[in-house]
Amino acid sequence: MNAFRKVALGALPVALVAGGWVASAEPAKKEQALPVVTTYAKVDGDGNLLRASGVTEVEHSGIGRYLLTTENDVNACGLIGTVNSNGSSDPGPGSASIMVTWTDAMHIFVRTATPSSSGSQTVDDDRPFTVMVVC
Repeated sequence: MNAFRKVALGALPVALVAGGWVASAEPAKKEQALPVVTTYAKVDGDGNLLRASGVTEVEHSGIGRYLLTTENDVNACGLIGTVNSNGSSDPGPGSASIMVTWTDAMHIFVRTATPSSSGSQTVDDDRPFTVMVVC
């Protein structure tokens, strides 16, 4: 019976007292805060910052290559990126891809591409994108 009570109480801390197991009124551990989007940027294909929070500057350093400067350290955070449409039109045929990484504590590197582009165009392509930082 004591073993059953211990299992049935699950995550509640228990103590062995005379007569069996007793659940504590205290929770087993403190709940962790949910991750929060602390920084984001919406950037057009030319590297213009359209909307942002926590991003102060975008440098368009080459075809499909962007360096974003942030207000806070992003090294310990998760980075999420997506390629957007260019207003009401899509700037290229087929699929599009994005790579997001940090270069140092205050900079995020973004590379956009159109892997299914036709002709002699390189895969790297200026594409509008959105980046979110989750800490």
